[in-house]
Amino acid sequence: MSDKYVPFKKYPDALQAQDLQQFLLQNNIECLFVDASPSLGSSFSGGDLLKEYEVQLKAEDFEKAEQLMETRVESLMADVPQDYYLLTFTNEELHEVIVKRT
Repeated sequence: MSDKYVPFKKYPDALQAQDLQQFLLQNNIECLFVDASPSLGSSFSGGDLLKEYEVQLKAEDFEKAEQLMETRVESLMADVPQDYYLLTFTNEELHEVIVKRT
């Protein structure tokens, strides 16, 4: 087994990455929160536009973490009403909603 941590998931928002980190820690998976943003100053990168945060864990824990995340999403989906309008959208329509979120 390796003690080396590798990127598992990347997020543009620190809170999202920290939420995943806490979830994994609560489920006994060792992980790290890493600010992986480019080292250029904010004047070059446009401030927060290039921010990137990673949750890193040991490669042998990836499968367990993926299973935990899938179970978490399934439990969250159980709370969504059957007639929720987004459930009728195609993948292409959902993609458009995300891309054109204004």
